[in-house]
Amino acid sequence: MMLKSKPTYVKILIVATALVLLAAVAVGALLMTFGRDEALVVSLGETGVTQKMFDYYLASYKYEFLVQYKEEGLRDMGNSWRSVSSDGTRTWEERFYDEFSEFLARKIAAASLFDASYSLSGDSRTEIGDRLQSVIKANGGKAKTNELLARYGCDTEDLRRAVTLDYKCAMLYGVLYGTDGSGLPDGLLEETYQKEYARVKTVFIRTKGKLSDGTNAPMSEEALEDAERRIAALQAYLDDGMDEKEFLSLQEAFNEDEAAESYPNGYYLSKHVYYDEILTERALAMKAGEFAMVEGEYGTYLLYRMSNPFGAYAQESNAEWFRGFVGSVTEREYAKLVDTVVAKVRFEENLFFDAQVIQTPKNYEVVY
Repeated sequence: MMLKSKPTYVKILIVATALVLLAAVAVGALLMTFGRDEALVVSLGETGVTQKMFDYYLASYKYEFLVQYKEEGLRDMGNSWRSVSSDGTRTWEERFYDEFSEFLARKIAAASLFDASYSLSGDSRTEIGDRLQSVIKANGGKAKTNELLARYGCDTEDLRRAVTLDYKCAMLYGVLYGTDGSGLPDGLLEETYQKEYARVKTVFIRTKGKLSDGTNAPMSEEALEDAERRIAALQAYLDDGMDEKEFLSLQEAFNEDEAAESYPNGYYLSKHVYYDEILTERALAMKAGEFAMVEGEYGTYLLYRMSNPFGAYAQESNAEWFRGFVGSVTEREYAKLVDTVVAKVRFEENLFFDAQVIQTPKNYEVVY
């Protein structure tokens, strides 16, 4: 995908600048009043969606919303939409409008940020056209696609506008941060890693009748007594004061965690990593060099909190602990950027009405 930055002119007369701004305002006002189909019903400046685009997004979001909350009891029926949702405060209908409004406002805010600094290149427009054509082809041609879209009050031209809007959001993300986080502020990845991860090593003694893979493995009375003796021995070492050398010797002698050998650098625990939550919470609360006994989901741990070496998230040997780390940090930065303008997004009055989501058909057919 290619991107063209909007040209910057250093020597511009103040009067000329004012005229350009006035012209932009006039064009925006014309867009907002030139017919129902062309008016922007949700907008930020000149970026936004028409009524038909709004209806398409509403139908598409309804389907995703129903899928997301199916396990929490939501069904596409009037009495279900009007019942109290799983948050205990709003009806499902009210919750839908809240979440859909935020979804659409953030999309328009991001596209507006793109429009403020960049424009689509010829290659980008070609790619948008190709995406649209692939959707049309998948739905049996333009006539058939228009027939399907008519159920949601729109056509392929409205779909093209929606594809373009989403493309701008993706382009903003890509041009600012790249695919590898290269555009993030200097030091942000290291700062986030140091704050949100705890490197630990453990001595694990199993005391529960369940294994980490979910298998039931009841322990005999004799095995439990032996485990308690070893735990008492570890506690005695801890009470007498312990250093890293002594911990490592105890790990070699007592540890029942066979996976430890595969991670010589230790475990990098975080709320973003799937691991024993009790252990993770305790590790994050500890300081480097501290030891603690922790009763976890599968047994007892002697936990050693180690220092976080610089740049561990970028090392291949630690890749398993940091899958999605760069993407997570990037997404948070992107969200913070969108937050700076999202409150300025304007919704036309009376866009939402009673029973609207109940009457709107759900779109699962024409998607991109």
